[in-house]
Amino acid sequence: MRLPNQHAGAALLIFLIILVLGITALLLSTLNQTQQLLEEDAKTQQVLAQAKEALIGYAVNFYDGSTGNYGFLPCPDVDESDPASWPEGASHGNGCSNKYKNQLGRLPWRTLGIPPLRDGAGECLWYAVSGLYKGASTAKADMLNDDSSGSFKVAVADGNGHQEVIVGATPSTSNRATAIIIAPGKSLTSKNRTTLATGTEICGGNYDPLNYLETTLTSFASAPDQVDEFLTVQDILAQDNSKTRPINDQVVYITPQEVWEAIRKRSDFYKNMKCLTQIATHCVANYVTSHPNFAGGDRRLPWAAPLALADYRKDNEYDDETNLLAGRLPNRLDSSNSAIDTKTTPTHLLVSFAAGESRCNFNSIASNQLTECKNTPLKTIINCDPNSTDPNKIIWCNAAKADSSSANNYSYFYSTEVIKKCNKATNTTSSTEEDGSITFTEDTTLEDTSLTEAEKTQCDTITQIKSSNRAVNIFPIFWQNWKDHLFYAVAAAYQPSASAIPVACDNTRCLQFDGKYCAAIVMFAGPALSQLGQTRLSPPTDSDDKANPANYLEGNNAASTISANGSGTYTKQQKSDSVFNDILYCIEAP
Repeated sequence: MRLPNQHAGAALLIFLIILVLGITALLLSTLNQTQQLLEEDAKTQQVLAQAKEALIGYAVNFYDGSTGNYGFLPCPDVDESDPASWPEGASHGNGCSNKYKNQLGRLPWRTLGIPPLRDGAGECLWYAVSGLYKGASTAKADMLNDDSSGSFKVAVADGNGHQEVIVGATPSTSNRATAIIIAPGKSLTSKNRTTLATGTEICGGNYDPLNYLETTLTSFASAPDQVDEFLTVQDILAQDNSKTRPINDQVVYITPQEVWEAIRKRSDFYKNMKCLTQIATHCVANYVTSHPNFAGGDRRLPWAAPLALADYRKDNEYDDETNLLAGRLPNRLDSSNSAIDTKTTPTHLLVSFAAGESRCNFNSIASNQLTECKNTPLKTIINCDPNSTDPNKIIWCNAAKADSSSANNYSYFYSTEVIKKCNKATNTTSSTEEDGSITFTEDTTLEDTSLTEAEKTQCDTITQIKSSNRAVNIFPIFWQNWKDHLFYAVAAAYQPSASAIPVACDNTRCLQFDGKYCAAIVMFAGPALSQLGQTRLSPPTDSDDKANPANYLEGNNAASTISANGSGTYTKQQKSDSVFNDILYCIEAP
């Protein structure tokens, strides 16, 4: 008998069974943990994508609530200091008060109209917005358009200090991110995520990003126009506390290119750009009507503003320069007015923002001249005459003056009582058009016997004044956001230092466009064309390449603007030309 060996064999078998079961249990546990991590990761990716879609939608539709402004993003939810005014999940406009500084906080899900999104660990999302793109009323950028760069870099990290930049490594408009969305994941260290007494009842936790994010935030947004970096996890399955710099933040980002590609799909976008350019052209053309010697034939036009500006966002940089025949479209006209030697010309060619300044007389533009403005919010801008001495005409230009009822003030037309009286007398109903203007539909079968002649005039005017004020007020907003896209050239024969009575045009004294001689040309540059190598970086963040017209205009338009000699041939897009997006208007030489 070999009983001892039999016992030994049985023991070994039992040991092997236990070992296999242990390994199996360990493998199953690992697989379960892995499966759980993968499921959490899938949920995290889903909510990050949902948040990104909502933010891009917000930027696309921002214009609908703030006409003239495209592309702005909400401020984050930054604190619990005033839950009555800023409930949890709401964008804190007052928390974005530092102009051009990036802002970090929680995702403003309430403002976006979505539920409070939670990552796979059950934590609500965080969000950062670039200083240029903040939609804060007190700290909006002076200019936001499709050349406005983001101010974020994103780097992947492996938890051991190694990281690699995946977006924002180079300073291009399409490269740096304009918004960052972060899923913080579970707490990897002993961070304090205690729920506040008020202000975080839904998401829980608190507003200190150091308790949630692994990105170093000691110098975040310490200065305007600063480029900040966020870290994101490289491999969600490889993260644990044993790493030297453990990280489980998961980040998605939004580039300016993604925002503006979506905005350009709006049916009103291109129409508004053409309308803006056409109104600006008529303001240039009608500048001559203010000359004292206009009746005697004086047709001189302003000089251009420089191509290179210290800060392209600032309105006062767009000032004309003596003897400059081509450049950016000027707004302030000190040099031109001085050369023409008249005090009756407007101080500003297009818009003005301070008391005592004058600007384009929109009333001098005939309605049939604004062919590109049909079905845009600027269609009624012609009803305003800021230089008139008639208060009934001045009021069209400034809705702020419509502040009280008065027999001598058209503010009376804003009175609810007058609207009701007009409606009652004429069976009129009011409605709001797609562009936001107010219209009134009248039943003409009723005998209008209850109104005096003066009241009839008031009721006729009330159908228009709301929308007219709106048009005049939003034109400066359009100009502010797109002013760096507007270019201008004036013919040598029509510059301020030329003879008041222009000599006949020829190839050396006038501009040429579409078979015509032009006294001046106004141009709007469409989006940068990467096929032509166009880039539009600008200070103070990056080196300046916005001063080169070839980064805006195509073909002869760029070459003629660069030569700036008061002559040259400008071109319009041909149907077969796929790399051309300039919009041009010629002011024909008499």
